Amino acid sequence: MNSEAARIQTLPDNYFFEGGRTQQYHQVGNAVPPYLVKQLAEVVWNIFKRI
Repeated sequence: MNSEAARIQTLPDNYFFEGGRTQQYHQVGNAVPPYLVKQLAEVVWNIFKRI
């Protein structure tokens, strides 16, 4: 698979996608970007620390 789409989603370059090309693009498109998850987790953690 063309790793550019996965790289835009901040997925690791060595991440493996199953299925045909169209299925792989669906997987990338439906993925929650790991960097976004990290940022959200930090915000939630900071909120919990204040409580």
